[in-house]
Amino acid sequence: MYREERIEMGEALHYAVFLPWEAVEEILGRPHEGSAEDDEAIQGRLLEEGAPQWVAHPEDGWVDEEGWGLIGPALLEDGEE
Repeated sequence: MYREERIEMGEALHYAVFLPWEAVEEILGRPHEGSAEDDEAIQGRLLEEGAPQWVAHPEDGWVDEEGWGLIGPALLEDGEE
């Protein structure tokens, strides 16, 4: 349903999760309306599906034409949080 990614934010590389719009609509039962309630429903489902715990309190997020995503903690140089 979701994929884990790494995304550059500033000069640091961060953990991220991404869902295509199709998956978002499957979770919500309708298109995303941009509300905090929609985001919370998606986050809850991600956590149920085994997403990393930081998903509950992400550092940032984004939406684009492809889907919905959350940005988590930065990776250190050795690839660890």
